[in-house]
Amino acid sequence: GPVGATGATGPTGATGATGATGADGGSANYYDYKVKTSLTSGNPGNNHLIYNNATQTSATQINVSHIDNDGFDIDIFLALIKTNDSLIIQDNNTSDNFQKFIVSATPTMQTGYVEIPVTFVASGGTGTTNFANNQNVIFVVFSAGIVGPTGPIGATGPTLSLIHISEPTRPRL
Repeated sequence: GPVGATGATGPTGATGATGATGADGGSANYYDYKVKTSLTSGNPGNNHLIYNNATQTSATQINVSHIDNDGFDIDIFLALIKTNDSLIIQDNNTSDNFQKFIVSATPTMQTGYVEIPVTFVASGGTGTTNFANNQNVIFVVFSAGIVGPTGPIGATGPTLSLIHISEPTRPRL
């Protein structure tokens, strides 16, 4: 028999899925310092950083001088440290000796130094058992990037079309 007329256009397909969230960005900077073990609060003095606990890995705050071991005033960079940034304090000569902290709250700028609230994450080598007084270390700031925007909504799905096919004519009996 003959092919029947084309049927009505079907409903529009579902909207595509929302795009993935953008990847986190990040950056890292490091500065040369010395650890001072004779203080647990206040201004650490030029070229030094201190912990608010004699057991360094138990510290909840690290105070860092604005003047690094090279004599540079890095106040502008210390002011950029924010909650959720990572801080790594590493032996200048041996990367196996380190301590890693996460910034747990907004740092407080003081005259000549910054107070950084931290939570301990991990350590290795002599970083686990405390750095010595005047130990040369690098102070690494890894800044967590801002989460990227959600991707655009996906394209509309294809439209379905139905074709009506008539049944062949059957002879009558």
